Amino acid sequence: MDFSINIKKKLEDGIKIFFYLFPFSFFLESFFFNLYFLIFIILSFILFYFNKTKIVFERVDLILLIFFSVFFLISIINFEKIGNLNLIKSFFLIRFFLFFIIIKNLFYQKILSINQLSKSFTISIIAISLDIILQHLTGKNIFGFEPFDGRYNSFFEHEAIAGSYIQKFIPIVLFCFFSKKKNYFFIIIFLFLAGLSTILTLDRMPTIIYFLFLFLLIFFLNKKFFISFFLFIICFYVLIIFYNPVKNRYSTLHKMINDSSQEIFLKKESNKVDSDNNALKKKIILDNYFNIYYSVFLSQKKYFLGSGHKSFSINCFDVKNLNNNLFITCSTHPHNIYLEVFSSTGLFGFFIFIFFLLTLFINLIKNFDQNKSYFIFIIILILELIPFRSYGSIFTSINGTYFWFLLSLCNIKFNHHKLK
Repeated sequence: MDFSINIKKKLEDGIKIFFYLFPFSFFLESFFFNLYFLIFIILSFILFYFNKTKIVFERVDLILLIFFSVFFLISIINFEKIGNLNLIKSFFLIRFFLFFIIIKNLFYQKILSINQLSKSFTISIIAISLDIILQHLTGKNIFGFEPFDGRYNSFFEHEAIAGSYIQKFIPIVLFCFFSKKKNYFFIIIFLFLAGLSTILTLDRMPTIIYFLFLFLLIFFLNKKFFISFFLFIICFYVLIIFYNPVKNRYSTLHKMINDSSQEIFLKKESNKVDSDNNALKKKIILDNYFNIYYSVFLSQKKYFLGSGHKSFSINCFDVKNLNNNLFITCSTHPHNIYLEVFSSTGLFGFFIFIFFLLTLFINLIKNFDQNKSYFIFIIILILELIPFRSYGSIFTSINGTYFWFLLSLCNIKFNHHKLK
């Protein structure tokens, strides 16, 4: 009896350690991160077994299970095209579903605390923010990592995800602040530091999303956040005018927008003058994410069922090489949540995925209580599910864990008010 209780206690302590160190696990190399992720899942199910836990399984969970099952079945149908390795990877995507279920049930069992997790993210975001500033001041971060591919990546070294990390997880930190006595001065300083470092990563999309995040804080939570919003705008303006790395990064964006407008005009003119003018065709290529989005539809071969896991890259290069289509821009994935699901599972899987998201959002609204701090989770869903934003693949280790982890938190907080 005592032995069994001791094992349970050690398992719970181990799971808590793994979970509260979760914000720092993203700094690990891919192999060690996946190992960390796997150990957490295994330990959780062992604990459920010892506790004889009746796992909470709701409609939203069933829809997600159906989605991943369909994803795998479609990959089986297309295994000759995508290859055995991608087929195996499609099977192991079920880990995200298991993670989704585990997080909710660990909270329901009151084993985990959102406030403790928030503290971990507070430390990690402050550490990354200061490290990015150090990287700008000295050319290297605390571990000697230099900027890579024009980005300031802090602890992530060769992965341009430092800005995304800050932008995605800072709402969880704010939930911790709002669930206790509000200290707006500390929050404003913290938001300024996080906003400054997000700009300095030179990751454009996280900076844009951070701007929107501050706006939503003003709209949903408190007008006092206008101070943070104003400081962020001033900071961005000063950096883009006087600091060359930021100035060059965003002047490229400005030029790209202007070029895109000119290229659309040139495209219309080319149809009137000479459709065979290859030099002119090269000028009208939109060298940005929207061209990748357009390429999804040009290269999609199976609109109803899709072509399986990681099929976009294969199909895209097939069409590009076959037709020498200058308008096609290929990549490892479509850089958009919805287009990635569509290219892999077609309209069938796409509508299951949309049904899952709608169910999640309806559950969140339905179980909503009047505590304003819970608006944080509505903001998370809004920011993560913006239709046209660029996004890392939600079926890879790091970006996938970002995405499914945030959705799992949105799934639990409004169902059980005792989880505060």
